[in-house]
Amino acid sequence: MEAIHRLTSISVKDVNYYYCLTKLHLARSDAESAIECINEAIAIYGETEDLQKALDEVKEMIANGLAIRCISTWKGHRNIRSVYLSPDGKLALSGSCKSIRSIKLWNVKTGKCICTFEGHKDSIISVCFSPDGKHILSGSLDNIE
Repeated sequence: MEAIHRLTSISVKDVNYYYCLTKLHLARSDAESAIECINEAIAIYGETEDLQKALDEVKEMIANGLAIRCISTWKGHRNIRSVYLSPDGKLALSGSCKSIRSIKLWNVKTGKCICTFEGHKDSIISVCFSPDGKHILSGSLDNIE
């Protein structure tokens, strides 16, 4: 929360901006983005004590196996409100809100959409697989008064 507060109070991109953004990436366990941010700041401002401390935190996170990173981004679905991974990790669901109101079934390995389900009349707020992975369930704002 400290990093978010500091970042929103900075109006000019200075070394503090990059430091706070790095701390946000670290809080999300996103070491890859944190390193990119630190490198960008060092290229502009040179090495500072804060940036070096943040870089040390990233290295520690990686060494302890706590870092996560984005392995792929899938295109073809907007306004996503909910995602769910199948029990075997081979399939994923995404549910959208606003005007889209659809559920997509994805092949995790290829990132391709296998099937699109439509029919909800309002925003989809939750999707999931059954424990055996054979069925899907969705929840929406349909008929909520």
